[in-house]
Amino acid sequence: MAAKKNTVRGIRVTSSVEGFRRGGRAWSKEAVSVPLTNFTKEQLAQIRAEQRLAVEDIEIEAGE
Repeated sequence: MAAKKNTVRGIRVTSSVEGFRRGGRAWSKEAVSVPLTNFTKEQLAQIRAEQRLAVEDIEIEAGE
């Protein structure tokens, strides 16, 4: 039986506009996965509210 890997909560963000900035960083048209701990509550709210960003809740392998 394989050992279960540790994961952390994160978001996968894709921008409709290359280099679009929101929440303290630039986003691209290529999906980027980021742990939630990288953001303040305010930054995360800005990112989630932005219509130019597609945001998906994900689990990220710890240490990525």
